[in-house]
Amino acid sequence: MARDGRGQAVEFANASLSGGLVWRIKGEQDWLEATYVLCLIHDRPVLVHEARFGGVVAEPVPELPLGRLHGLIDLRKACAI
Repeated sequence: MARDGRGQAVEFANASLSGGLVWRIKGEQDWLEATYVLCLIHDRPVLVHEARFGGVVAEPVPELPLGRLHGLIDLRKACAI
């Protein structure tokens, strides 16, 4: 299960049938739009984004700088959203 830096479970979905990515803290009502989200799975950083033909994919974070990703939301830090 995906978690933020405070250990809260995070959920992901497509924004609509035509795609897009939304996320929320599990149990919250409102979905938030994103392009990329960094979070933790099994205490390892992953990059979550919309899959090429729909759906959501979580990939291990490469050792490359991620500052170039437009719309990146980093949930790995233990801070309030």
